[in-house]
Amino acid sequence: MTNIWQATVSSKNNTSVPKSNGPGKLLQIHPVQINTGLIDIPESGLKIGRGNTAELILHDDSISREHASISFQNGTCYLQDLGSTNGTFLNGVDVEKADIRPGDRISVGSYIFKLLSNDETEAQYYEAVYDMMTQDGLTRATNKRAFLDILKRETLRSINTNRPLSLIMFDIDHFKSINDTYGHLAGDQVLREVSQRIRSVIESHVTFARYGGEEFALLIPELNIEQIATIAERCRAVISETKFDCESDTITVSISLGVSNMQSLSQDTLQPDTDLIAIADAKLYRSKNEGRNRVTI
Repeated sequence: MTNIWQATVSSKNNTSVPKSNGPGKLLQIHPVQINTGLIDIPESGLKIGRGNTAELILHDDSISREHASISFQNGTCYLQDLGSTNGTFLNGVDVEKADIRPGDRISVGSYIFKLLSNDETEAQYYEAVYDMMTQDGLTRATNKRAFLDILKRETLRSINTNRPLSLIMFDIDHFKSINDTYGHLAGDQVLREVSQRIRSVIESHVTFARYGGEEFALLIPELNIEQIATIAERCRAVISETKFDCESDTITVSISLGVSNMQSLSQDTLQPDTDLIAIADAKLYRSKNEGRNRVTI
């Protein structure tokens, strides 16, 4: 009997790692469903799609009935697009057929899976679950829960050492219009591309987080306000100065930013972490009200 997987209601709810002779296993990392367990890839391969002929059924209108397949040939695991409408992506790149390795990310429609090997599945599984608890699966930015923990710790450190700490909050202008005009897949693509561009202009010690929806945060220690203003402007420019390629269209995207820092807070504030967010958010919305695509400090 064919093993049918429905990703929205998985039939494997345990976290044990069963033995398999196949090329590996898939773990769904977006949308996050930690308790659905692992999807085994049999030696005969795995067909992914929305229709009943697929072994891995994904209930998403952006996924074709027969969307993609994973096969195992001569010791190599392959991902192949089956002529889908919206494409199959390997580590963010649209592919027709490509070999895949443990750690690779496979995207079909709004779903993202991570490939785990059979050799060290358990260690890879728990590492992937940790990432799912701390990272946003779509953009790979720090998620809100982990960001708030980091923010609380860093604000206390800033108070105790009297060292600078700044927060930049930004969101994507007219993002709802992008979703409404081009579709949610295009919106997801814009979110990923925004994240990649922002990472390209910030240092590795900066905490970059997806705060919610189309809103992001940058937590930056040790720099003065002039330096923070330069970083914020660099982020604004890297988004607005080059259009985004999305399917057959190019989209103009911009962001609005607001900046706060610990030195601007009242000395007797009881909640420096939430006050830092509130001030940066207020500056962000001032940027929006004054025309968008700008920085307010």
